[in-house]
Amino acid sequence: MAEKIIAEDEQQRAEELNVFNIAPKRPNWDLKREMGRKLAKLERKTQEAIHTLIRQRLSSQKGQSEDIMGAMNAQERAQEEADDEGDLDEDTG
Repeated sequence: MAEKIIAEDEQQRAEELNVFNIAPKRPNWDLKREMGRKLAKLERKTQEAIHTLIRQRLSSQKGQSEDIMGAMNAQERAQEEADDEGDLDEDTG
């Protein structure tokens, strides 16, 4: 009888120490939470880049690629991108 109790106790301890019982049900929930913010920024940047490429292609088709407003807007966008890249470096650091 004592051997039966010892065997049951060992079996119960083995079940308690099973790695699957220790691991959380959703192991990467925290990664998804952290990446959500960064992916939102990346999506916005991607959309801005696509819009810029479309504008450049349209303006080159019309022959107006060197107008003053376009140059000013490009400079503004470059400055915003430099500022946002600094923000990304701070987030990862």
